[in-house]
Amino acid sequence: FGFGAVMADERGNVWVNVILPGVSGGPVYDVIDTLGARIDRVQLPEGRKIVGFGAHSLYAIARMGNLVRLERYSM
Repeated sequence: FGFGAVMADERGNVWVNVILPGVSGGPVYDVIDTLGARIDRVQLPEGRKIVGFGAHSLYAIARMGNLVRLERYSM
């Protein structure tokens, strides 16, 4: 795994950035629960990267040229 490819959310789930051949668009994350089962697969919009989690939110950065924007997504 690369740096930042695995993160834990506030619920104890692990988000793993996966590479899927033939899938276009933004990064794809498998969400693994505390028992080790994959409970979801999430694809972010292109150009985004997860940087953290809140109680009911996912925070991502979006790079647009020299501009970096923090975005919040409800979970």
